[in-house]
Amino acid sequence: ARTALAARASLGPDPLAPVRWTVTPVAVRGRGDIAGMLRLPAGAALFDEMELTVHRVTDAASGRAFEPDESAEVLLLGDSFTRVFSDGALGFGASAGFGEHLARQLGARLDVIAISGGSARAVREAVARRASGLSGKRLVIWQISMRDLVGEPEQWARVALPEPSDAPGPGSGGPRPELSVWAEIVAVSRVPADFDYAFCLVVHRYEVLAVLSGELAPGPIWVAHVALDEFEPAPDASLQVGDKLRMTLENVDDHYDLEDTSWVDDTGSGFDIWFPTRLEQDG
Repeated sequence: ARTALAARASLGPDPLAPVRWTVTPVAVRGRGDIAGMLRLPAGAALFDEMELTVHRVTDAASGRAFEPDESAEVLLLGDSFTRVFSDGALGFGASAGFGEHLARQLGARLDVIAISGGSARAVREAVARRASGLSGKRLVIWQISMRDLVGEPEQWARVALPEPSDAPGPGSGGPRPELSVWAEIVAVSRVPADFDYAFCLVVHRYEVLAVLSGELAPGPIWVAHVALDEFEPAPDASLQVGDKLRMTLENVDDHYDLEDTSWVDDTGSGFDIWFPTRLEQDG
């Protein structure tokens, strides 16, 4: 696989810094995410747990489990099919998924962006949020679900990537000071009716009516709200255009990694997204 990929990408004689990975079989039990998506009543046991053996990938030298490396020359984009044996929260073990075994086959480090339900558009938006975009990448491997190939056209909307540069890009300046504002919602994002996963953020656009503390340049702001949690609508899911709120805000990156969190943005936020640590709705 290493030789074939190097030839396919016209890479140099030894472009992939070698890493020796080791594999350990691990027995896991679970019902899988589809059973969870059915949202059966508590105690319902229509499906027995499955027992299977996954193969956990660790660094042979350090013993540490595989972790994505943003500096790697190969980038894997994907969704829950990439995450299923990687994310322990999905119930089938960790460090044993597609990305881990791709890295093992390459004998190299690997960069991974995998967002449940987001392999068509959200992963490209995540790449665009990076200051360097695809700079330094020699090969992109894109795992796409069949349903995305026949999905809504919006999933394939063009996403502009930053020009190759070593300079910091939007949203990459590190932690921002806490900010408090009074603001009105002027555009909302909504979780699609056919969204299959337990958790989702939505991004709303606000007009700032007053800055209560901190500093903010003139113009709109974008705020990410938890809209879905454990398949149920969260309190913020009812927010709508015209609502006025007093919010204490922090950088969303301090709370969620938007390279592996499911999120919906229909408002054109781009990069500079806040997250409310305190929220009070007027009226």
